[in-house]
Amino acid sequence: MFSFLSSPMKRFFLPLILSACGFIVNPVLATPFGFATWDSKTSPAETYDYCKKLLDSSYWFICDDAPEPHVDLEKYYLLFIEDIGICDITAYSKDFTPFSDELDNTVDRVAYHIKLNYGEWTKRLDNYYGYDWNFDNIRSGVSGIKVMASHPDRSRGHVRVMFDLPCTKPIPRN
Repeated sequence: MFSFLSSPMKRFFLPLILSACGFIVNPVLATPFGFATWDSKTSPAETYDYCKKLLDSSYWFICDDAPEPHVDLEKYYLLFIEDIGICDITAYSKDFTPFSDELDNTVDRVAYHIKLNYGEWTKRLDNYYGYDWNFDNIRSGVSGIKVMASHPDRSRGHVRVMFDLPCTKPIPRN
């Protein structure tokens, strides 16, 4: 296969060709915000000095930064389960005036950057201003993405980005 390419050319072009066909070549390149999603033994608090466990009995970690942060996002929440790894990454922007053009424009900007890495969104969200990516096959280790305007109360709004990562075991209840 690919006999027309010399050995050095294969090492350079083969990963590009396989990536274009939808194969995962290097999980490091495709991880959301650069987090080590494949590491199932080391907790985010041990790996990143800007992450800490949210609650003692929780599987959630909060990070004030990311290895590859997005300029519009400030907080990253990671669901980490030992022997499974990171199963979910949810990121939040700063607070905005709810239902404002600034909030909607930031949703569009974040969605555009995600589209560059994961392709076109599959649908617009009905109940929120936002976008949804649902993958029939697991693309780059991600099974789904949502980018939306979220309104925790009537005085503030923010952008919420949710990456669903496939877990190979059921998530334990706390």
